[in-house]
Amino acid sequence: MEVITLQFGHFANHVGAHYWNLQDEAAAQEESAGDDEEGLIDHTRLFHAAESHGQLSWRPRAMVVDRAGALGAVVPAK
Repeated sequence: MEVITLQFGHFANHVGAHYWNLQDEAAAQEESAGDDEEGLIDHTRLFHAAESHGQLSWRPRAMVVDRAGALGAVVPAK
């Protein structure tokens, strides 16, 4: 089962960026600790693995909602 985070409001991108950075740091610390300890969060449920140009990357499962035009370059031009 995957988890999708919903980010609503004017500061959703700002708060979400900090949240995802903390999750990324926690995942890296758990990975460096090895398999001896089981983490509190299963990061594979929060992130989606995607391969681009032969390199594996992890992307957050998130949906960000804000006012029309507030996201600027994220919204495709018409």
